[in-house]
Amino acid sequence: MPNKTWKDLERKVAKMLGGQRIAASGNGGIKGDVQHDTYFIECKWGKQIPKTVLKWHEWMKEDKSIEIQLYEYDVPKTILNWYKKAKQQSEKKKTILIMKPKGIHEEFVFYELIIDTETTVGHYYIFTTLNAFAEQHHKIHGKEVK
Repeated sequence: MPNKTWKDLERKVAKMLGGQRIAASGNGGIKGDVQHDTYFIECKWGKQIPKTVLKWHEWMKEDKSIEIQLYEYDVPKTILNWYKKAKQQSEKKKTILIMKPKGIHEEFVFYELIIDTETTVGHYYIFTTLNAFAEQHHKIHGKEVK
């Protein structure tokens, strides 16, 4: 089955975050790859993932951090286009983009962080691993990581 790998990615994301994979999500009907109460989830897999993602992952490992903060000018247009298209379809849910480069055994999460308080205003993108994102999600929502 030639498309098994991207389906496996969608299934894994759904299981880890407590959602449900949407079959044939690109054919109209329901938008997004994984249906979830909190997130609008779009998954990308394969050679189409820019190599910058691997560089970001290296930065995380070097700094021993669970995430990195990026400005829009740090992000390749391909990733921004995927994210912004998903955000337009998200119907007020928090948009997350899951990426799995071909040949890499780790999945990555990319999302927007807007800080607007009395003392701070900021607009960033966050890049982290799916495992770290899922752990944080489950701490907030009181569920175990699968």
